[in-house]
Amino acid sequence: MTPSYINDVLKLGIRSNGIFSSICSAVMWIVIMICGISADFLINRYPDKITLTRKTFYSAGLIASSVLISLLGFFDCFHLSLALFFLIAGRAALGCPCSVVFCNQVDIAPKYAGLLVGSASTYSAVAGLLSPAIAGIITKHQTRQEWQIFFYICSGIGIFGAFVYLILGSGEVQTWAKNDYQEDRDLENLTPIPKLDESSKLTTDSKKIYT
Repeated sequence: MTPSYINDVLKLGIRSNGIFSSICSAVMWIVIMICGISADFLINRYPDKITLTRKTFYSAGLIASSVLISLLGFFDCFHLSLALFFLIAGRAALGCPCSVVFCNQVDIAPKYAGLLVGSASTYSAVAGLLSPAIAGIITKHQTRQEWQIFFYICSGIGIFGAFVYLILGSGEVQTWAKNDYQEDRDLENLTPIPKLDESSKLTTDSKKIYT
């Protein structure tokens, strides 16, 4: 939706639109990598705080992004610098919860992480299909006020999601996935039985014969 907003409200040309849209995505991915590395550092240092780490990064980033996006609706082409600042900052803050989304499935169910990632991607794809359609209905006249309504809806959904994850989110292996996961870990920790070479077998057979 970023290019549409830049075109409708900020009145920037195609070239500038592409540049600033790319900057938003690039900054978000940089934040994703920084937050991912930071979260891994904290989890390695405090292994018993993995749930707290995940909830902090996800909820704080999503709330910050929602607030910044809601403020974006107050600015138009006459306040271009402020509008671009809130737009880029909002997308950057969104990188923080994204760093959790990409790995939390491995935390809660390592054996079923592929299935969970696929399911989550499917639901997010549906949201990606509905979002432009909803935006098109709300922003019929492509005014700042209409985009402001759309941003309020997005912010409300984001804040709601942040509080849901604060209450229900986890970074620990879940009970329904724990037994299989523990069995796999136990098998990995088993000491392998050393194989006897031919000389050892001959020596063992010779001892049996003489005894």
